[in-house]
Amino acid sequence: MFIPLMDKDLHGRRVIITRPGLEDPRETKVDDLMKACMLIMDVFLEDDEDVTITGVTFVEDVKELSMAHVVTFTPVMVKKMMTLIQVQTNNKGDAYADTNYSKISHLECNGNR
Repeated sequence: MFIPLMDKDLHGRRVIITRPGLEDPRETKVDDLMKACMLIMDVFLEDDEDVTITGVTFVEDVKELSMAHVVTFTPVMVKKMMTLIQVQTNNKGDAYADTNYSKISHLECNGNR
């Protein structure tokens, strides 16, 4: 689920809140999620040319994220997704935040530490 906010952050960047754990990984393809994100980015670029300069802030709420979600994002798919976002918006990942990490999502995303 993508929630684009109309207001900008303190640095003038557009904000997108994502909640990937709300999607059913058996029904939603990662490609479809990427398309949704790219469409939102296209709308941001159409509405506000400053996005190409300031970039976009992504806030990802991973509270409901499970291992079933994590395994759908292969390393190749994540690389492709991040490259598309960076090329489309000239965003170098300066503003990306994960919230609501549970112990299991921390282990899934960062390995058993």
